[in-house]
Amino acid sequence: MKKICLLSALAALLVFTGCKDEKESLSKYREIYAKPVSQWPKPNIDESVANWEEFAPIPRTPPIPDDNKFVGNKAHLGKELFNEPRLSKSGQISCESCHHKEMASSDNLPRSVGHDMQIHRRNSPSTQMAAFFDELFWDGRAGSLEEQVLGPITDETEMANTLENAENAIKNAPEYYALFVSSFGDEEMKKTWAKWYAWILPQSQIEANKTVHTHFNAENNASQDFLGITKLGKMDARLNLELKEQERSIFNSSGFKTLLNSNAAQKTAQPEIPQEEIEKVKKLITIENIAKAIAAFERGPGIMGARNTRFQLFLKGDYEALSDEELWGLDLFRNKAGCMNCHYGAILSDKKFHNIGLDFAGRALQDLGRYEVTGNVADIGAFKTPSLVNVAKTAPYMHNGISPNLAGVIQLFNEGVPVPLAENAEFKPTKSPLIKPLNLTVDEIKALEAFLKSL
Repeated sequence: MKKICLLSALAALLVFTGCKDEKESLSKYREIYAKPVSQWPKPNIDESVANWEEFAPIPRTPPIPDDNKFVGNKAHLGKELFNEPRLSKSGQISCESCHHKEMASSDNLPRSVGHDMQIHRRNSPSTQMAAFFDELFWDGRAGSLEEQVLGPITDETEMANTLENAENAIKNAPEYYALFVSSFGDEEMKKTWAKWYAWILPQSQIEANKTVHTHFNAENNASQDFLGITKLGKMDARLNLELKEQERSIFNSSGFKTLLNSNAAQKTAQPEIPQEEIEKVKKLITIENIAKAIAAFERGPGIMGARNTRFQLFLKGDYEALSDEELWGLDLFRNKAGCMNCHYGAILSDKKFHNIGLDFAGRALQDLGRYEVTGNVADIGAFKTPSLVNVAKTAPYMHNGISPNLAGVIQLFNEGVPVPLAENAEFKPTKSPLIKPLNLTVDEIKALEAFLKSL
């Protein structure tokens, strides 16, 4: 009996020691990474990778073209149009149909469902980081956000409309008139329309040549400390952001701002406006301005959900935001797993096109990717490197949605994406030399998956 107890105690001690050793071995990654990025060791980057960039917090503002300056009213109009099904032929599909805010601006389907329940041949990419890319869509066929916006409207498997019909649908929607005036009208026009839409075009704002901001701005609202956050004293970055998010969700919502008084009825009813003024505003409602407004939304409020992920907080100095296992995954991402050869910088993408071995040349799922745009043989089967920001919310993965979960994606790369070329394939794509077996262990796969979920 004593022998059995002694063996049990010894086994327990070994388990305890093993757990302790494992915990201590993981803690070394905290020593390496729980500090400013400038003090991190350089990652193992393949010598073929050019223009590599270190991790950094997502910039406050993305690149903005000179002909589409960002203003709050325009972004608000863009948000409304982003959710507007009348831009589609059926009147049932909007941009938001495939880019849900709750799903990091994706739709969680392998391939999107569009007009007449047609299934698109590609997965719906997240639009959260779209403002930071020079070329849009999986194959890079659009050279700007404004150009990208128009693509789905006319695609037969998406919204299946014409640009003329989409434009006319908004021209015939009076609820948009004041928003177009506030976004694209001149100062005289704004003053005129302020008589009917004072809550959109307040006279004091017009005289000061300002715009009404439609999303929370910490600097502009610092004095409105409704929850008394400033009285709490010092707190870590994550708690501070979470408390401000709570304050914003209540006190910056339209439900809080809109008072139940005599003016409420005026805001829901369309005022009587002279026909000549309506004709003037209709000239502002062009497909070009529709695209500009939606692009402004994607450059402003459309990015907001990406800036407060745990990894973003960690980069900003909240070193408790990631666990030891996740920091191990960070180290694997930077080194053994080779992820950082393509996913780097502030937006976790090199913005380039690679054939990772999923072109399925000669098979039913064949997709030649970038080649269909450029005609360059070197681009056969190449697709844009997606941003990994909020990647845990955007399953399934790859350009065709063929990978259902992150663990599966990791193992696919761990094996070097072993999809053989069909014997009689017409096209002979060349897989990127960056794709090769990684020899990750089960525990390393789990750690890497944990890190990806923090992004």
